[in-house]
Amino acid sequence: MAAAPALAQLETDTITVAANRQVSLQPDQIVFSVQVSAPQTASIDDVLAKIAGTGLSAADLSSVYSGANG
Repeated sequence: MAAAPALAQLETDTITVAANRQVSLQPDQIVFSVQVSAPQTASIDDVLAKIAGTGLSAADLSSVYSGANG
């Protein structure tokens, strides 16, 4: 004898309402990713000197990664 579980059984005086709406949004942002490779001995000033003229500054940097060689 096998019993199947009853899922989502509602009371007899229950009303269920479902609604759908398609939303088309216009993009209002764009994200650029800039990566600069430099020797581990380079300072942040050295890196900023390499990207001079791009309009980027230290305030625009979101992270700095220093990987070990080897």
